[in-house]
Amino acid sequence: MGRHFVSFNELSRAKVLATLYNAAGSNRLIYKYYGDEPMTEAEAEKYLAGSNNQFIDYINGRLIRVSFRGNKIMSVYGYMKISKVIKELRQSGDVNSPVIKSMSRRAKVALANKKKRTDEMAELIKSINMDFIKA
Repeated sequence: MGRHFVSFNELSRAKVLATLYNAAGSNRLIYKYYGDEPMTEAEAEKYLAGSNNQFIDYINGRLIRVSFRGNKIMSVYGYMKISKVIKELRQSGDVNSPVIKSMSRRAKVALANKKKRTDEMAELIKSINMDFIKA
């Protein structure tokens, strides 16, 4: 895995961070504790003012994992997602546009499907263990 940089010259860090946050999905546990409210640019400004601005891992349980380097943002994992988010932000100017909301919904659906598969696998293992014990 390499490091991938995406430039955001004409955009503020706060706008970029709010958009990344709004595009990130949250699972049910995170929703229970933090809610599902989108981040505004003003909230992102407050967050950035209170952080070291170097590396952002999670915010309110949502996976962000980026590092701001001057007018570039670096991610080890999600280059494609970050580039799509930045492109949408440039086009719409909205940190919570319908496209950004759809990215968040897709992430939530993927998390829900993963949980469902995990639960199904646990049930299968449990039934196999019970059959083994009976034999």
